[in-house]
Amino acid sequence: MKKKKIDFVIVGFDKCGTTNLAHLINDKIFFYLPTEETPIFEDEKNIKNIENYLLDHTKKKINGIFRSNYIYQWSSLKRIYSYNKNIKIIVIFRDPIERFISHFINFVRFDFIEFRNFNNNAIKILQKDKQFLSKFPRSKEILKSSNYFYYIKKLYKIFPKKNILILNFEEIKKENFLKLNFFFNVGVFKKKKEKMIINKTDYSYVGIFLECIRNKIRYRKEKLRIYSKKLGFIDKIKLKIIEIILKCNFIKIKIKFNNQVKTQIKKKYNYQYKKLLRFTK
Repeated sequence: MKKKKIDFVIVGFDKCGTTNLAHLINDKIFFYLPTEETPIFEDEKNIKNIENYLLDHTKKKINGIFRSNYIYQWSSLKRIYSYNKNIKIIVIFRDPIERFISHFINFVRFDFIEFRNFNNNAIKILQKDKQFLSKFPRSKEILKSSNYFYYIKKLYKIFPKKNILILNFEEIKKENFLKLNFFFNVGVFKKKKEKMIINKTDYSYVGIFLECIRNKIRYRKEKLRIYSKKLGFIDKIKLKIIEIILKCNFIKIKIKFNNQVKTQIKKKYNYQYKKLLRFTK
């Protein structure tokens, strides 16, 4: 039997809807993607066993993976191309203000940025405050992930132009799937007949605070990464209580980012965003 290969990879950007798009595509009869991000190309040793995850899905015609970090990793992108020179690459970009804030809040949830002074801390990141970036080193990733053009240019140095699809997140939200149909040469994505589930981020102070506590129970943090912990009975009870409070949370005081933050994000990244909008029309 001919070995199945990965046909496409959704490579980024962070907080631009890669997971949402993966779930939408995976719902189609022709497609298969794992339900979680697949970092297999980040290590050369893993590539030999890359077909293993496809063994139970040989009836699927088109197989893919998603990993929003790939777009920042030159070595991973080169491994993807070496593995399959005809592989298709999908990139999603988003309004830079929405993306920055979503990424920032996500890092607060996982304790990579402190839970206080949200506006001041956002400004420090945008101004590349050395003391702040040294104390919270992963906050540099928020800046990196906003630099769309730099990383998209790198893609074109590795993959043929015809094999790269750049999507605007707003386009997907409006259920415009014509580009996906054309890119995959299928007709399974039908405009106004599909429903893409968009993850709605809770920006309330209480919600984010509870999620911080939940993540501290679930994960242990080592240097710049988090790892799942083995949970005891008491931890499971705590998590259950937090889940109930989150569902019943009526205190919806929103975290608001001021105009100074939004203006600086716009000034720093809006040119790239507008240029990409024109490029993808």
